[in-house]
Amino acid sequence: PTSAEALAAAQPARAAASKRKRGGGNGGGDELNGDEALLGQAKQVLWAEQQVWLEKLFEIIRASKPAAPQPAAPQPAGGGGGAAMEVVGEGAAAPATSHPGGEAAVAASRAAGISLDSSAERAEAEAAQRRDAEAEGGHEAALGSALRSVAREPSMHAYAPYLCQFVESEVQRNLQCLPMLFALMRLVRAMLSNLSLNLEAYLQQILPAVTTCVVGRKLCAARGDDHWSLRAIAAGVMHTIAAQYGDRFTDLQPRLTKTYRDALEDRKRALTTHFGALLGLREFGPHAVHKLLLPMMPAYLQLVHGVMSAPLPDAAPAAAPAAAASDIVREMAQEPGDAAPASAASESTPAPSASPAAPPKRARLVRQMEALRVYDAALATCGAYLFRHGHYFAAPG
Repeated sequence: PTSAEALAAAQPARAAASKRKRGGGNGGGDELNGDEALLGQAKQVLWAEQQVWLEKLFEIIRASKPAAPQPAAPQPAGGGGGAAMEVVGEGAAAPATSHPGGEAAVAASRAAGISLDSSAERAEAEAAQRRDAEAEGGHEAALGSALRSVAREPSMHAYAPYLCQFVESEVQRNLQCLPMLFALMRLVRAMLSNLSLNLEAYLQQILPAVTTCVVGRKLCAARGDDHWSLRAIAAGVMHTIAAQYGDRFTDLQPRLTKTYRDALEDRKRALTTHFGALLGLREFGPHAVHKLLLPMMPAYLQLVHGVMSAPLPDAAPAAAPAAAASDIVREMAQEPGDAAPASAASESTPAPSASPAAPPKRARLVRQMEALRVYDAALATCGAYLFRHGHYFAAPG
């Protein structure tokens, strides 16, 4: 940041004022007042540059939030769902698309939402995708440069209260914006990497935000988004906080591990929350796994396995596997608000429900995929512990 230049400019005036204060004497009052005025001006410049740099950093991080999708343009009436027409010569017209099945197949594809655009439309769409990729790459480069400055700049201690307040407020505002939450967790990780930043006085702002990204029930707008990686990053950030400040707050690690253990023992919590709790306990090493996780694993794995093995209602016939797969992809890509039973099912117990009214196929499928993630995380955690550290706790003989 440019604040380093202001600090360097203010250093001579600060040293001269300090020397005169120590030396005392008569006749130096005017010079001392002049040096103090110069130092005050340098502080004002420094403060202004700090504000400019903070605003630029916050703007870069907020740019991680994707723009709102534009509404689709209304289609002209008429045509009966047939293929669009485009002029291919003077006074001549031909269908814009062709299909081996004929016009009926084209109409059926359009009714099913399958795009059959012309070559010009496809080229325009590909060009738009390339522009979006270039813009995303430029933003990622700017974000990486800003985060490196946060992690390396020695004068970053002056920004600590503003950065912590920004993280706390933005996590609460963007609980379902996955790119924004990723950028915020990367910012916290960069702050922890800077040795000149002491976050001890601001842990009450950072800890709730990071805990939300570990065990929050829903951290994305669409079910297919990779919120699992966000939980893994946030669990690592939480362990770093406990490692750096655990000697000054002796109850920090016990409180965090108790939070994770309580989340696993609560069968009414979502499976996504259980996944984050498993990752959080794994970060605290073999002793936490041995004492808190292994005793509950047999019964817990049996419950999760029951969710995975539950039959799907109204299963698709085996003769149409491709159609069933496309239905699954469309269901997973829909928004959570499109089906209220799915979000309600993710909050229920991992044990199979004994109610005669089974949840719909979409909700059951989502729960089975979440249960598979949780089952894999539990086996990986316990397996790594037994392979690497099990002999430390084995009985002698």
